[in-house]
Amino acid sequence: MKLQNQNLENLFSTEAEKGIIGAIFLEPEIFDDVIEKITHKDFFHPQHIEIFKTFEVLYDYGMPLDTITVMDQLKKRKIFEKVGGENYIIELASYVPNLISTNHYIKIIKEFSEKRKLLNLSKKIIEMVADNSIEIGKVKDYVEKVIIDTEDVGKILRFDEVLPQILSELNETRNLRKQGKSNIEITTGFKNLDNMLNGLHKGELTIIAARPAMGKTAFVLNMIENQIKKDISVIFFSLEMSKDPLVKRTISSLSGIDSQKIREGKITDKEWERILYYTQNILNKDFYIDDTPNLTPRLLRSHARKAKRKYDIEVLYVDYLQLINSNSKYFNKAVEVGEISRALKLIARELNIAVVALAQLSRAVEQRDNKRPQLADLRDSGAIEQDADNVLFLYRDNYYKMQELAKKKEKAKTEEEKLRYENEISALQNPHEVEILIAKQRNGPVGVKKVMFDPKITKFYEILREEEI
Repeated sequence: MKLQNQNLENLFSTEAEKGIIGAIFLEPEIFDDVIEKITHKDFFHPQHIEIFKTFEVLYDYGMPLDTITVMDQLKKRKIFEKVGGENYIIELASYVPNLISTNHYIKIIKEFSEKRKLLNLSKKIIEMVADNSIEIGKVKDYVEKVIIDTEDVGKILRFDEVLPQILSELNETRNLRKQGKSNIEITTGFKNLDNMLNGLHKGELTIIAARPAMGKTAFVLNMIENQIKKDISVIFFSLEMSKDPLVKRTISSLSGIDSQKIREGKITDKEWERILYYTQNILNKDFYIDDTPNLTPRLLRSHARKAKRKYDIEVLYVDYLQLINSNSKYFNKAVEVGEISRALKLIARELNIAVVALAQLSRAVEQRDNKRPQLADLRDSGAIEQDADNVLFLYRDNYYKMQELAKKKEKAKTEEEKLRYENEISALQNPHEVEILIAKQRNGPVGVKKVMFDPKITKFYEILREEEI
């Protein structure tokens, strides 16, 4: 059967492309929804690609999506005449579509875009198959990667939409095992930290940074638990892990049951009752999870705006900053991270919410004798420090002590020595002190606050003097 070349060459709809651009000019508010489904890369006509790309740039900077601003941007980019000039922009703006048909236009544009991608993919596959120097396994890997990259697997879920499924899975695994009020605007839930920061503030960006294994995610999940108990609406963008392990961590922290036991389903009847009791307390709380992969600042902003409108969120968490993909391609990682941190700050100000972003620290920390983090350790960009209103570091001295003991254990010559080091390492895994280093506070002092951390249940709790209780 021969391919119909004419059909393959007409994989686009001029009417749909003009329709969606006209709809945006007519009702700019719809761009929040539009940008979640299509980007400029989904358009076929070069002039429409450039106009939609201009929409994206203006949207990123919080500027109006009207004809005057669009034409001004096109002139600055020296492509105004290339896209048809004033006459074509006015024609598009006057192209009065049926707003009810917006989703239909999007569907048409997206379907043609996917067909063009598949056509290009098929051409690439033919080229690879014809090249005898390329192993067939590599061809299959390439196809699989392209397909996975185009899949849409993430969505916003209310916490209690996820929880029943996780509890059901935990119960099933367990059964199988058995058969064989203050002036704090937004509390962190940690009194000493609140006293120093005066809590989190709407419109501000707070960075919580640390090296891996310091407990960053556990710490913010503890903050979230504290906040939802105070009826504060929270959304958590999880780029590092999917919703399932995230919820299991929260169950461990809430119930005080070893996270390893929960992962493996080694739960007694009494522990199961405890899990049910503590999770019931947060079933009706406003805790939302978005585990959409491959988020860009633009998509994050779009999701955040929708969550603000729908759920009136007060705090937005991102885990973690360096996993966000930039809107554009950069050869310089520092510039890319700078774009992301500025976008987070813009979200905080535009939506009047507190934004808390986790960040990874550079390996330079590990090369020093004193491994307490410094602002210079913020990985990839000083722009993070510049954009952030607050910068907090987590530091666990026990972690580094365990690393040293593990090295000594490897070099131990006798079983007695190895056992001694094992016991010392085990003791260090008990609840221990963690330093919260407030390295920057735009409107307050810097300093250090200490909390206790129990890694087995991923739980942080305070060290309070008698007069503070």
